[in-house]
Amino acid sequence: MLAAGWPLEVGADGRDGPKDARPGWKSRARAQLDATPSVGHRSTQGNRVLSKGSVTEPRAGRRPFAAVWVVTYPLLITYLTQKLLTTVDTALLGRFSTSALASVGLAAPVYIVATVLAVGWATATGVFVAQQYGAGEHGEIGRVTDVGLALSLVTGAAVGVVMFAAAPQLIGVLGGEAGLTGPAVTYLRILAFAVPVAAAIFTLQSAFSGVGATRVAMYTAVVVNAVDIPLGVIMIFGLGWGVVGAGVSTVLGTIAGLCFMIWYGRRRLPAQLRLLRWEHVSGWRSLVPRLWPVAWPESTWLFVGYLNEVILIGFVAQLGGVEVAAYRVLWSVTDLIMTVATACGVGVSILVGQRLGASAPDEAVTFRRAGLRLAAVLTGLPAMVLLLFPGPVFGLLTDDPVVLTVVVSTVAIALLKLAPMVPAMNLWGVLRAAGDTRTIMIASLVCDILLLVPLAWLLALPLGLGLHGIFLAWIGWWLGWLGWLFIRYRQNVWRTSLRTDDAGPSAWADRADQ
Repeated sequence: MLAAGWPLEVGADGRDGPKDARPGWKSRARAQLDATPSVGHRSTQGNRVLSKGSVTEPRAGRRPFAAVWVVTYPLLITYLTQKLLTTVDTALLGRFSTSALASVGLAAPVYIVATVLAVGWATATGVFVAQQYGAGEHGEIGRVTDVGLALSLVTGAAVGVVMFAAAPQLIGVLGGEAGLTGPAVTYLRILAFAVPVAAAIFTLQSAFSGVGATRVAMYTAVVVNAVDIPLGVIMIFGLGWGVVGAGVSTVLGTIAGLCFMIWYGRRRLPAQLRLLRWEHVSGWRSLVPRLWPVAWPESTWLFVGYLNEVILIGFVAQLGGVEVAAYRVLWSVTDLIMTVATACGVGVSILVGQRLGASAPDEAVTFRRAGLRLAAVLTGLPAMVLLLFPGPVFGLLTDDPVVLTVVVSTVAIALLKLAPMVPAMNLWGVLRAAGDTRTIMIASLVCDILLLVPLAWLLALPLGLGLHGIFLAWIGWWLGWLGWLFIRYRQNVWRTSLRTDDAGPSAWADRADQ
């Protein structure tokens, strides 16, 4: 679900590294941007590389669009593959029964809220790793990664225990029809076992992406789906477990993904990074004060944001089971498009973070603009498909004609949020790369409190607009968030790198207060 240099590939010798150049634009772009000096030495282009696997970082050049694409497309595949789990569960459960689909629609947002509590450590780890790598200072990368991983596991385990114990109360707050709450509680309790595992994957994915290994996450997502989807089919239909089968297959797939990522990190990534070593964890006290100022705002705004989505699900539940199922179907598909914008934003964040670490903010601007163009293209194309062929597309997820009618009548309004969303995620990537997660948090909280929740309630329930009102409220939220981030971006505080070896934790906190 989350993150530079060039992505890693497995060469003929079994090591990570760029494959032999092939004719075409990708090879020409790499030829312009790659460098091959030894560890710790600068090339004539100002880039650095680790000896095993040649993990390199791009620099601004004549083809910034190609540079952003090469870094982003593994992330895009990763995130879409991860989202495929949700979409496949939706499709399978939609074929199993509408009540099963609606039950998962109640529980799934609660699980997402639980996992984001540990995402802050992943973000802080990735920000620090990218800037250190961009500056050619690799000594701290392994220690930061391992401490971030340990913190994520501990936080995820604690959250999982709470989610398991409080599942009836959490589902009960959302309301819903009587027949939905029991299966929803069971599903949520099963997913509680996946929370620490997912948290660990987020952190490793963020750290590996910071050094350019974006394809590791892509491979991991493929492993997760290869385990989860077949098991889901067998357990939901073959064994007749329904909601239980969907939950168990998701947990097993997530565990398989973490095992693969750990194996890959230890066996395939450059040894100089010194990743996944137990002795690093003993130094956690010195690193937590540096990671915390970036981590807690990230977790806070994501937690509150997803919590508000749970509140919105509660509003939808008051409309009826059909509306809950329709919202689940519609959100599953449109969320794939948002995932594209997120992947582009994370790609921009990686490149901007490395350029800030190398004290080259003007090159960071070049990558931001290229990332915005890429996001506009990649989100616009699927949006057009959904607008032109809503029936056939959403018909793949549900065969209930009543649910499908509600979905088709709402899709156009749901897609309007793309207009402010794409530039907002682009600016989010820049501020995130600079470690300015506090601004992102404040903007999100204000827009949640003043725009999203009150508008959704007013439009959906008292004014009777139903799902149309929910998505109109989302449009208002994205507009407000975009405006806030744009003002912060124009202040140019983001141009200063957080990479300060001797500044201490107070420098990070002071920077966020500016």
